[in-house]
Amino acid sequence: MDSAAEFVGVSEAADRLGVRIGTIRRLFRCGELESYVSRLDRRRTLVRVRDLESLRLPQPAAIRPQRPVITREMAVAAATK
Repeated sequence: MDSAAEFVGVSEAADRLGVRIGTIRRLFRCGELESYVSRLDRRRTLVRVRDLESLRLPQPAAIRPQRPVITREMAVAAATK
């Protein structure tokens, strides 16, 4: 694979994932996607294609604990104590 083809710009990355550019930038900020800078144009942010493909892979869903159900009677009893 050509080394130049390993990277795409932010707008191309958004198109490939079917999301908006702001979503790509949010992924940069969260650390879920790594960004690179072009050596020829420091203003151009690049994304590795391999990293984009790894985002497409399914991952296990986090199991959140269920919140306890609070009835009106429980809330009234707690408020009157």
